[in-house]
Amino acid sequence: IEIISEKCLAQLPFLSQEKEIKFLTAEIDRLKNCSCSEASSNLERLREENLKLKYRLNILQKSLQAERNKPSKNMINIISGLQEVFGCAIKAAYPDLENPPLIVTPSQHNAGSEPCLQPTPQLTATPDC
Repeated sequence: IEIISEKCLAQLPFLSQEKEIKFLTAEIDRLKNCSCSEASSNLERLREENLKLKYRLNILQKSLQAERNKPSKNMINIISGLQEVFGCAIKAAYPDLENPPLIVTPSQHNAGSEPCLQPTPQLTATPDC
């Protein structure tokens, strides 16, 4: 009796997995053959919204590029320039990668920690003898 009960207990996980497989297979078949207007209308609405968002994104990217191409009298931001250069390089190297992570962090430069190698004004103004 003990051997039979152990076999039954060992089969319990498989029975539940088999039921789950049957349920998922039936769900997939139902979704494939479904002519539900609710699901298709919801899908169509989401596709339209996706197209609108892609259109907006394209417009924003073009206007951002046009803004970047304008000559500026202000100082340029080196970090954003580096991000643009590295972004183009990554897109060229990995064209299938969508929105790659791109982080350019400035190094922490401690101002005043280097020795001054310039002569002081008093020494440079010595009279020639």
